[in-house]
Amino acid sequence: MSIRTVIILKISPNSKALMPSLIDHLAALTNPRDRQSLDLALTTALMDLIQPKSVALYSVVNDAINLHWFPLIVMMSGGVTRVGDPLRADFRLLPPLQAFEHRQKCLESRLLVEREVACDEGGWTSCLPLFAPTWADEIGIVEIYSKHRLSESSQDIVARLLYVYRNMSSIFAVSEQDALTGLLNRKSFDDTFYKLLADSTSVSVDESMSGESDEKDVRSVLQLRRKEAGERFWLAMVDIDHFKRVNDGFGHQIGDEVLILVARSLKKSFRGSDRIYRFGGEEFVIILRAPDDETVVQIAERFRKQMEASKFPQVGSLTASMGVAEVLPGDSPSTVCEKADQALYYAKNNGRNQVCSHADLFNLGLLQKEVKVSDIDLF
Repeated sequence: MSIRTVIILKISPNSKALMPSLIDHLAALTNPRDRQSLDLALTTALMDLIQPKSVALYSVVNDAINLHWFPLIVMMSGGVTRVGDPLRADFRLLPPLQAFEHRQKCLESRLLVEREVACDEGGWTSCLPLFAPTWADEIGIVEIYSKHRLSESSQDIVARLLYVYRNMSSIFAVSEQDALTGLLNRKSFDDTFYKLLADSTSVSVDESMSGESDEKDVRSVLQLRRKEAGERFWLAMVDIDHFKRVNDGFGHQIGDEVLILVARSLKKSFRGSDRIYRFGGEEFVIILRAPDDETVVQIAERFRKQMEASKFPQVGSLTASMGVAEVLPGDSPSTVCEKADQALYYAKNNGRNQVCSHADLFNLGLLQKEVKVSDIDLF
């Protein structure tokens, strides 16, 4: 499967001076390696070509109850840029969707919404949807704050940049998402996992630890600091109980419909900041943040109960088993997946339809197998 991005430019006499810069930014928009660099390329282009006071990209995230505005990137004319990671979102600090009427109107209409700012400095905010109306799973806006209302030529530049941005976003979607469920795939799991660990470790290691030669002690210190900062991440592994009976008894088409419905249920049960993946078959994985083991089990239980209460067309009732494990500094994807899988295996072999924690099972002496990281035995 090949995907082509076609860029059509209409050149007016007044825009000829902008052409070299515009072409440079269009080239930058078609050359990012990940979504964050794509977002950065878009905001940089808008700041350079329109020269507003600020440009911000907002996504809409949910905490399983309410919708909130989350700033992906905020770039200001003074050169200040703030980049946000939804996985680390603190919902207590995020404004609710209804707090900004003009942004909400932009989302609902999928059209340009302008608003004059009533403050000492004055100015205008212009909101445009980041994604096309058909992209139900992608919700976000770009908000441009400028001294004057955007001119027709500026609006044209924004529209063309967004056109390229949307094309590139669709390419990322093809490479990152599971074709059946629309959830993230295994490739994007590995990318997120290593970035998560790199970010967590880089801010935690300092000179005070340079003299510690025991890697296991270093891991303990990093783990303690993450606990103190509230930066604890977990992996939950989900498996649909007796799913083979669905495929054997009703056919793979019905089985695929069940997987799609389960994916929707996962999106509703977990927060918008959590990362949900389909690993293949009936197995799903979630990366999420929680303060402690008890909380992550409660979050997982919310989905398990919703799954248990659901009725699937033709199939009827289905349940799911889950295993959770903490992502520790130095863990590889295979290590933490193995820990969660051990907890999941225990859940499925001891009654199914339950959530089991790797840490709880080990502390109770119910897990005997060691999990190794590099050459270090953790247990």
